[in-house]
Amino acid sequence: MDKQKADEILIGYLPKIYGFAVKNSFSYDEAEDICAEIVKELYEALLKSEEIYNIDGYIMFNLQAEKYLCG
Repeated sequence: MDKQKADEILIGYLPKIYGFAVKNSFSYDEAEDICAEIVKELYEALLKSEEIYNIDGYIMFNLQAEKYLCG
């Protein structure tokens, strides 16, 4: 996926990702750290992928995986 498309996708999902991080953390500082890590990992994954047909499912799956891995 090209950089511009990955940027657009992440900008659109940033409020949801941050909300997810706030709900699954104990402080806003921790939420910001979690959000940054999720965005970094998703961005790297998006750049490596050629085509994602269900972006909602892909991102929600990765958020849930992050929840279970982090606690």
